[in-house]
Amino acid sequence: MTDISHTADTATPRSRQTELWEFRVLVAATYPLFLASELARRATGRKPAGARSVFTEAYGTACATLACAFMG
Repeated sequence: MTDISHTADTATPRSRQTELWEFRVLVAATYPLFLASELARRATGRKPAGARSVFTEAYGTACATLACAFMG
């Protein structure tokens, strides 16, 4: 994933809409992994200090982790 197209005649920056779409696709693709991780963490008795649900924790972790991929 780069910020610009590498063809000589169409070297334009990617649109913000495209980056948002890619981010959402990656969150949807990796959410089950983060959900399983959060469920395993809860099963071992390590509940977070906040009273957030398993789904909210998994989504928050996915967003925070994947945001690093779009820094650039």
